[in-house]
Amino acid sequence: MQEGAQSTEVNRTLKILSRPVLVLILFLLVFSVVQANQVAYENRAITHFNQLLAIASPYLREDERVMFRSRFAQISSRDDYAKLVTALTATCRAHKLITPEFSIW
Repeated sequence: MQEGAQSTEVNRTLKILSRPVLVLILFLLVFSVVQANQVAYENRAITHFNQLLAIASPYLREDERVMFRSRFAQISSRDDYAKLVTALTATCRAHKLITPEFSIW
C-alpha cells in the first residue's frame, strides 16, 4: 500500500510541474518563431539593398557607392530604408534596369 501512495504522490507532483513546464516550452517556441521571422525579414531587406546596389553600381561613381553604403549603415528606421531603396531604384529606372521588388514574405 505504501508504494501505491508514493506513486500517486509522484504522479500528482509531475502533473503540478508539467503545466508550468509546458507553458514555458510553448513560450519559448513562440518566441523562437517570432525571432526567426524577424531575422529572415532583416536578411531579405539586406539582400534587397545589396541587389539594388549591385544593379546600379555600373552607373554610380565610387563616391556615390560609398555614400549609399554609408547611408545603409546609418539606417535607424523603416523610413530611412525606404528613402535609400527609393533613391537606388530611381537610379536603376533612369537607366532602364530591371529591379527586384522587396517582398516581406
